[in-house]
Amino acid sequence: MIPIIDGHQDIAYNFVNYQRDFRISLADTRERERGTTIPDDNGTASNALDAALTGGISLIFATLFVCPPWGGFGKVYHTPDEAHDQALEQLAYYEALAMHPQLKVIKTRADLEQVRATWGRPAPERIVGLVILMEGADPIRTPDEFAFWHENGVRAMGLTWSDTRYAGGTIIKGHGGGPITADGFALMAEMARYNALLDLSHMSEQAFYQALETYPGQMIASHSNPRRFRSSDRHLTDDMIQRLAAVSGVIGLVLYTRFLTDDAQLAAQKASIRVQRYAEAIDTVCQLTGSAEHAAIGSDVDGGFGAEHLPAEIDSVADFQRIPEALSTMGYTDADIALICHGNWLRMLELTLRSRA
Repeated sequence: MIPIIDGHQDIAYNFVNYQRDFRISLADTRERERGTTIPDDNGTASNALDAALTGGISLIFATLFVCPPWGGFGKVYHTPDEAHDQALEQLAYYEALAMHPQLKVIKTRADLEQVRATWGRPAPERIVGLVILMEGADPIRTPDEFAFWHENGVRAMGLTWSDTRYAGGTIIKGHGGGPITADGFALMAEMARYNALLDLSHMSEQAFYQALETYPGQMIASHSNPRRFRSSDRHLTDDMIQRLAAVSGVIGLVLYTRFLTDDAQLAAQKASIRVQRYAEAIDTVCQLTGSAEHAAIGSDVDGGFGAEHLPAEIDSVADFQRIPEALSTMGYTDADIALICHGNWLRMLELTLRSRA
């Protein structure tokens, strides 16, 4: 079984908004939600610790995500203080998860090595690592507050989801677009002091290029697909992919079928989009960048869509070994598959954690 690092999962958001506890089995979660409105709101659950262990998921970039009022997802915030408090609630959940013997929040290089040491062991003996990624920076009320969040585990952050006080992002209901603000540049300077990963997913094109030109640290796109698969400002043009690769960045690709085609009717039919299509999206990044060193998995499972909108062969994260299998059928070597499944994210983490004990 190939270890998999997933660059984007909204685990705490799902707990706070839908009481989906990552520690509870996936079967029990689905049974609990049967007959409720939760599957209508967020799709059929596809993520839980037992399923992750079955699927070989060894480490997850686990988000702090709070939603602006126009976003339409669960709780929303209206002020920086509300965003701050909602993110603290999610952070407290990750701290609770870290009490589980098979979960560990990764803050240091030593933490990372402790998790890696369990790779290859039977599922009951493995530890799943959690790297906390803040998706959209509005919980940070002023740039100097980044120190607090870093002290409490945040090792990666994106400035925006749609509009924030820090940068323009994905256009949603008339909000989005535009540059990085003065506060955004100040926040990036604070991030650089702590060697944090800057996540460019959801940034507007203008902000994306500004970040590439100014941020001195490591940059990723935790969950973005090639725009040639889904023609939306939410995704990356060929040039954006190549420019991020030129600064040694990594792109995590989303499993959401609607992000793998422009045909909404096709995407709505579970049997129509197969895992091979996802492998082709990964291959597109590899072809554009000339190697397998910049593509990775950023599934975004249960991030506003459920099992109904995963590729046909994938019902849950338990089926993630289908991804390396699909890459193998395309002729990818074992070494390149290892890079895509975990090696590229691991490289980013090692660079990020290099100066911390």
